[in-house]
Amino acid sequence: MKQIKILIADDSFKDCQDLTNSLKKYFLAKRISEGDYEIVSTDTINSSLQVISENNPFDIFFADINFSEKGSEQRNGYVLIREAFKLSPLTYICVYSGIADEDPSLQREYINLLKRGMLADVYKKDFYTGSNQAEFNNRFKKAWNFCKNNQFTWDLWSNHELISSKLENVNLSSNEDIHKNRKGEVENNLDTILFLLKRDKPSEMTGSNLIIGNQ
Repeated sequence: MKQIKILIADDSFKDCQDLTNSLKKYFLAKRISEGDYEIVSTDTINSSLQVISENNPFDIFFADINFSEKGSEQRNGYVLIREAFKLSPLTYICVYSGIADEDPSLQREYINLLKRGMLADVYKKDFYTGSNQAEFNNRFKKAWNFCKNNQFTWDLWSNHELISSKLENVNLSSNEDIHKNRKGEVENNLDTILFLLKRDKPSEMTGSNLIIGNQ
């Protein structure tokens, strides 16, 4: 099994540490070796964007929503989610927040991301970490099992990226319009394959339980 890479983006050191501890307790309980996973954490919007863009795609991504850094009012955690999905639509992306289900505007945004297939799950801080380790384990095992059981899709993703890069140097027709159409058709087919493989991703988020604060 390849190493599962996990990214936590949160400007609260305590919250980041709480989530890291919960993850490590899960791995210990499941007898998962430290070599089978890697946890990376960032604490600002900019540092998170940098890590996302510079590193190989992460398998699991926990994104806080409310960043308190100066100038980030219009650049909350949803910016990170969109960027992570753009770079790797196979990443299992989770909101990790204490306010996402309390602010209607934020809730509308993660519902929108869910409908567009960008978001896999929502974790409410303080409920799924800390003293509720059993609840956290039950929820996180869906993400872990998804990554473990669908590792072949990363090989397909690598082929997807390789084919897309090769298309930039391949002339599919002497006619420019026909070339663009054929290139677009190949790229759309590649995207469709990945979408169909990912569409059965497990998620707790349905119309009846999007408000998760009282679970």
